Amino acid sequence: MRVVAPFSAQQIEVIDREAGRRGLTRGAFIAAALEGFAQQEDLSRVPALSSEPLAAPPVTPGEVLADVELLPVSGKAFAMRAGDVLRITQVEARQCVDFNAFSLHDGREQFSAGQTRTQGFRLHEGGVLLSNRARPMMQVKQLPASCVTDLLGARCTVKLYETRFGMEWHTNCHDTLTETLREFGLGADDVHDSFNMWMNTQWDGNGHWWSEWSSGRVGDVVELEALTDVLAAPVICGGGDFSLTSNYRLKPIRVEHVRPAGVGAPEVGPGTLQADPGYRAQFCSYPLAQVHEQVEIPEAAVDSMQQLVAKGRAMMLDEAVVQAVMVWLLRNVIPASSPDLGRFRW
Repeated sequence: MRVVAPFSAQQIEVIDREAGRRGLTRGAFIAAALEGFAQQEDLSRVPALSSEPLAAPPVTPGEVLADVELLPVSGKAFAMRAGDVLRITQVEARQCVDFNAFSLHDGREQFSAGQTRTQGFRLHEGGVLLSNRARPMMQVKQLPASCVTDLLGARCTVKLYETRFGMEWHTNCHDTLTETLREFGLGADDVHDSFNMWMNTQWDGNGHWWSEWSSGRVGDVVELEALTDVLAAPVICGGGDFSLTSNYRLKPIRVEHVRPAGVGAPEVGPGTLQADPGYRAQFCSYPLAQVHEQVEIPEAAVDSMQQLVAKGRAMMLDEAVVQAVMVWLLRNVIPASSPDLGRFRW
């Protein structure tokens, strides 16, 4: 069986490097990875995820001030008045979103994952994002059951991919957030640990934690309501092609800034964060290149690929190939800096 698999250029960089070390062609290495995945995985034990789009949820009515589609690996900052709503929608499913927030009138006050964890390791509908001054910033107004939230995983950095994967450069949340915030005069040192949406982290009593397959569905909508004037900055997680946070494939997200009736524009004072009218985004590795690789699936691996699709882990067979190659690569080839790298609990 032959498919055209959509690998990111970053994935191909590591695949080609490891294939060369073994004297294999890219195709031979991918075929070996698929066979290895099929031998190692007992997919009969894997819980199924629904791939059916959710019914359209009720959304907060109001004037849509901005409606943007964030492509991998980009982000956008929004100056929001108390009462405004940020609506984040899954376009293709299974995409992790990292989120930073600041007081619009004092950039030193920012979202705190630590303060917010006083409500638990996850935020649920009705939960509140707290600042480093323990003040409410935003509330989770709407959250579908298929969106798992995370307050444990720090934003990924280029150092992570250098250390774990030997890569000189890989897209990452810290750098994407840095460029996103530059529009409002903030920099790399202002970026902080994220509120992560559609990031299915798990943990045990020994303090180990890991990511499971993302369960986000097409049409998932999260709404965050500003409880005070804030600068809200969602970005596409840049590490999703090397982890289960986005099931090994980076995808777009739709973001809308909604102003309900009766909410006015934020007042501007001496410390207010304001957009630079001359700002032009310069995200690294944007747009992220893809390599459409023609892959001959070994007969021994066909059933495993089909099961990944049937169980909703992949949307289509081509995506299942990418997932299987990356799972096998991370488990068997890439040296782990932590015993939990590549750890899965199905």
